Amino acid sequence: MKKLTLTLLIVSLNAIADEHYSHHNHYNNHRGYGNGYQEDHRRDGDDWILPAILGGAILGSAVYGYSRPPTPPPAYYYPPAPAYQQVPPVYPAIPYGYHQQSVFDPNCNCYKYALVPN
Repeated sequence: MKKLTLTLLIVSLNAIADEHYSHHNHYNNHRGYGNGYQEDHRRDGDDWILPAILGGAILGSAVYGYSRPPTPPPAYYYPPAPAYQQVPPVYPAIPYGYHQQSVFDPNCNCYKYALVPN
C-alpha cells in the first residue's frame, strides 16, 4: 500500500511539473516560438484538474487505509482432547471346581492370583 501511494504521488507531482512546463511553452508560442498558438490553446488552464483528482484520490485512500483499525487475527478452532474411558478388565468366569487364591511367587517376590482346585 505504501509503495502504491508513493508511486501515485510521484506521478501526480510529475503531472504538476509538466503543467508548469506547458504554461512556459504556451508563453513562448504567443511570442512566435514553437508549433503555434492553436495547439497549446486547448490546454490553457485545465492542466491542474487531473493531478488534483489523482492527488485527492491518493490522499483519501491513504487516510482511509491508515485510519482503519488493524484486522484481528483469524479465530482458530481447537477441537477438545478426546476423553478416554478406562474400561475395567474383563476376566473370564472361574470354571466350576476352582477358586481364585492369592499365591506367593518366589520368582518376582510378589503375590499373584491363581486358580486353585477346590
